[in-house]
Amino acid sequence: MHDCLQIPEVVRNICDESSKRDALHFGLTSSMFLQPALDSIWRELDGFKPIIGCFPADLWTVKRKTKEHFSPIDIYAPCNPQRLGTPQTLQGLQLATQFRPGALAPLLTHLEWISTERLEMVLGLSHVERVYPFVALLLAESIVSLRMSFYTYIQVHTSTVAYTLDRLPHLRVLRLRTETPGVALDTYLGPQTWGLDNLQSLHISSTITSSIQHLASLPRLQTLEIDHLFSSADPAPLRPKPPAGFTSLRSLTVSFATVEDFAELISHMEPQSNTIQSIDARLKGPSPQDRLQAQGVLNEILERANLDTLTYLDICLGPEPSDFVFGEEQIDTATEDLYQPDGQIDFSALLKLKNLERLHLGTTETIRITPEDALRIPLQWPMINHLGLGGGHPCRTVPQIDHTHLLAILEGCPALDTLFIQFDASRITGKERSRTGSFGLSLCNVGDSPIYSASRVTEFFKTNFPNLSGFAIHHNYARSGTPQPRLSSGGGVWLKQL
Repeated sequence: MHDCLQIPEVVRNICDESSKRDALHFGLTSSMFLQPALDSIWRELDGFKPIIGCFPADLWTVKRKTKEHFSPIDIYAPCNPQRLGTPQTLQGLQLATQFRPGALAPLLTHLEWISTERLEMVLGLSHVERVYPFVALLLAESIVSLRMSFYTYIQVHTSTVAYTLDRLPHLRVLRLRTETPGVALDTYLGPQTWGLDNLQSLHISSTITSSIQHLASLPRLQTLEIDHLFSSADPAPLRPKPPAGFTSLRSLTVSFATVEDFAELISHMEPQSNTIQSIDARLKGPSPQDRLQAQGVLNEILERANLDTLTYLDICLGPEPSDFVFGEEQIDTATEDLYQPDGQIDFSALLKLKNLERLHLGTTETIRITPEDALRIPLQWPMINHLGLGGGHPCRTVPQIDHTHLLAILEGCPALDTLFIQFDASRITGKERSRTGSFGLSLCNVGDSPIYSASRVTEFFKTNFPNLSGFAIHHNYARSGTPQPRLSSGGGVWLKQL
């Protein structure tokens, strides 16, 4: 036997990289290899059948089914929910293991409980209600990653989840989803049940603002994703805020209904002392009043975020068309009166951020960029690779920057791959060339940028941007729905000659 096969780490790596069949053959060649091979074989299970097969033969029977006994979902589902067994079988397992939590998998580290929607579709709702409590058979204290979904209107589901979250001291990754739309988890799961001191990543389908303080107090939380943030139905009791919230948070992704809810969330960050690196914030179903508060949202982020560590900022306030539309895009001009020039967002405030690599600001408001701002972008963000400014809505004023500023930005930001910006292209002659040669930009959206000569602009882009794979524009539509190209300073249309 080769000397390297006497090193336990080498043997375990061989088993981990082998299929279950190969690991079994490898383990049977020597008693030294047997235990590592068995550990690898039994590490991942897709049902209870292998475990039940280890029981004495007089405790279970095999029922063979022909193809016509299966529904299509039984045949094609990679993990058949019927493998869970009947409630009677699961109850027997609990009795045999003396109701010990995690008895079937005492060393389990990752658990994904089957979606309740899928269980209901295959087995029926009544079976789901009876099977769900038996998840305790797999709840070993060694679990570090857990994914669960449940119906909030079924009491046994909420009780099981609350019990689960209260007894996993080593849990680091949690994904919790309610199959009941529009219901905050905290309505049924009070924050007092969430110990989770070792939790590092949390993805929840919904929560309410009154529970943010508890989330902010989790000492090791690095990643937080909230699909829906709701306002609390009742005012939260007055409690002093902790001296520092979200102390370990690196990434925040949240969708919220009102700007006030978002402000409540990030108000728990200690200004300038946090280590936040990524913020992805999306306002769902806004009212006109919310859209007009876009500048306030940015100011709140700039006040609370760490200007030195934030590298990823993606904000969507109000309805935003797709970033890159290949073809004609119709804009509903019935709402044009909502977008007034005096509602412009001041871009200069964003230049306080020092190390941005991605900035995408989707808003119904016009973003005001001055020539001075454009020239500062390469100085502040030389490594930026995505710069998206605006939501593709009609311009109400002529942009203050032109093609020379566009070239200056790209010359100073060589990593820039995606650009969404509106500029005054009316002075382009088609002979302009960059001092540094052509750019590697692959996706570009020029929105409602005004032009006078489509052929000159086409020549400008072909020469300076030979690697473009996507190009998006904004068409102005009259209320009749007929395209109305405007080549004056008030708006514009890019002719599709690229």
